[in-house]
Amino acid sequence: MKDMKNVTLIGASGFVGTALLNELLARGHKVTAVVRNPDKIGVSNSNLAVAKLMVDELETPKHHYERFTIGY
Repeated sequence: MKDMKNVTLIGASGFVGTALLNELLARGHKVTAVVRNPDKIGVSNSNLAVAKLMVDELETPKHHYERFTIGY
């Protein structure tokens, strides 16, 4: 796929996040799923990385966001 993107998906284990995660992976994108509970991610894919992160406790760590072209 020539248009593959690196995507950060915050809330990937929720209702909408799960649908987005599945669609992004089906389209061949590399996805970092940012979740509070990694055990809730029920998908396994070579293009998927799961990061446990409490977003409301962030001090905006750039290293989580610099390498991505899209964020949801």
